[in-house]
Amino acid sequence: MRLRLFGILILLMGLPLLSASETALLLPQGTALVEQWAHDQHLYVKGEVNLSEAELASLEKWLDQNGQNWVILLVESARGERYRSKTGIDAVEQALESDLLGKTGFGSLRDQSRR
Repeated sequence: MRLRLFGILILLMGLPLLSASETALLLPQGTALVEQWAHDQHLYVKGEVNLSEAELASLEKWLDQNGQNWVILLVESARGERYRSKTGIDAVEQALESDLLGKTGFGSLRDQSRR
């Protein structure tokens, strides 16, 4: 059985980039992004997403330069994900929608160009 590759893209309207991450951050679960989130990290990966380390590093570098307000989570499979009463991709989406916004600095960031 081949697993489907899908991703979640969250647009971060935030502060100017103060520092840059060199590589994608590998996560054991998609919901772990809430605990692992950092303002200078743009690319998070759970599982085997058929991209080499060099390709992921290149994408992170591109995001450092061109997508400073983006956070991207690439997930091979949402199987086994749990968050509150949700499972699978619904659990990941719920965690990111509620806790990423409410329990990290992510929720307080604003797009400075729109003032």
